[in-house]
This record gives sequence, structure tokens and C-alpha cells, in this order.
Amino acid sequence: MKDFTKYVLLGAVFVLLIFLFIFESKTGSENINDLSEIITQQSTCIPQQHVCKAGSDKFTAEIKFDNNISYLKPFNITVKTQEKENQYIKSIHINFKMKSMDMGVNRFNLSNKERVGKNTSWEGNALLPVCVTGRVDWFSEVEIVTGNQKYIFSFPMDVKKN
Repeated sequence: MKDFTKYVLLGAVFVLLIFLFIFESKTGSENINDLSEIITQQSTCIPQQHVCKAGSDKFTAEIKFDNNISYLKPFNITVKTQEKENQYIKSIHINFKMKSMDMGVNRFNLSNKERVGKNTSWEGNALLPVCVTGRVDWFSEVEIVTGNQKYIFSFPMDVKKN
């Protein structure tokens, strides 16, 4: 009788784990699909050297980084947006990546510092980790999230070796 009870309890735990796994995977996939469209644009503009412009028919953005970016030294990021067609920008994030190299998660959130009418100033700080191979070919992905759309603007970077 003890073995039977043990197998029934083990089976119940197994069924519960399967149910939780299915529930979690459905919940996670719904969150990913909340954004109806992801629009990606690449640019050759380098945000440390110029104010880089990006946007869509719903908004425009001006992106600027500090001039001298080095490994392990904090630097400032500024994004100025202007909304069109009553489009509300919910958040702006910046991801730093290297092509064909996993550098881990280097994602930074920008804070809404000042909003005047349809113009908003977003600011934040970032820090790049050291690449052990010595590579400096980073690029940034500026992620602007509106009501149900995500826009990703990719820019090359000019990173100095220390």
C-alpha cells in the first residue's frame, strides 16, 4: 500500500509540474506577442560623433552618446523624441552588442527626464564590459516602444581601447 501511495503522489506532482510548465509557456508567449510589429532600421551614423536621427511616421528621435567611450567607464546617453499623430512613447532601452560574439546582456533603460508637449528628453548611463579578445566593434540598438509597436534603430559605435 505504501508503494501505491508513493506512486500516486509522484504522479500527481508530475502532472502538476507539466501543468505549470504549460501555463508558464503560454503566459510568456502572450507577453512577447503584445507588440504587434517590430520595425528595425540600421544606420551608419555614429552617436558619439554626431546627433543621429531615427524615426518613423509616428515619431522622430535624436540619439547622442558621450564622445569618448572606453571599456568599464560610464558614459551618458541622450535621446530626444518628438511624437506625431498622438503617438505615446512608453519606454526607451539601449542594447549594446557585437556581431558574432556573445557579450552577455548589456541593456540599459533610459529615464524620461523632461516632457514638453510632444517633445521628450530621455537620459541614461551605460557601461561596456571588456572584450577579452580586444575587439571594439560594438553596435547599439536603440529600442523605442510605443503603444503596441517596437522600433529598433541600430548604430555602429566608436569604442576606445584603454
